[in-house]
Amino acid sequence: MMDQYITLGDLLRIGSFLLDLISVILYIYYNHKNSNQNHHGKKKK
Repeated sequence: MMDQYITLGDLLRIGSFLLDLISVILYIYYNHKNSNQNHHGKKKK
């Protein structure tokens, strides 16, 4: 069975998927942190 072996294409696909996921998480994290800092002084609630 060849199902047990991970091919180079699978590695590239998994790697690119992980990079996309990490970049999205970092973008959301930094965006959220910056927006919290920007709106911290002018809370009206």
